[in-house]
Amino acid sequence: MRSLSDRLAAVLVIGLVLFTYAEVCGTECAWVLWERSIPETDKDWQINSAYPNYEMCIEARRLIMNPILATWKKTFGDDNIIQSQHGFTVTEKDSAKVKFYYFSKCLPDTIDPRK
Repeated sequence: MRSLSDRLAAVLVIGLVLFTYAEVCGTECAWVLWERSIPETDKDWQINSAYPNYEMCIEARRLIMNPILATWKKTFGDDNIIQSQHGFTVTEKDSAKVKFYYFSKCLPDTIDPRK
């Protein structure tokens, strides 16, 4: 298992790359909202939708994810939900077994997370 500092460094590098790419891409790229979840879809990333800019993609991501998260919180409570920047995981009560997860991210149209 990676240490917290290794994970933090990886997140910072990814953030820097995406920020730099967003600056370069500007208005020339579309932004694609990718998502994956179990058990509803297979485990690979799927395209949800595309947007003309990063801000619109992030807003759409929030509007899609928040109702899904609220439904699971209502059913399982906060104690069984682990949230992150890109999504959340629901575990069974009194168990670490994953019941459901949902992750999404906005990427330039030139980046495919399945590769």
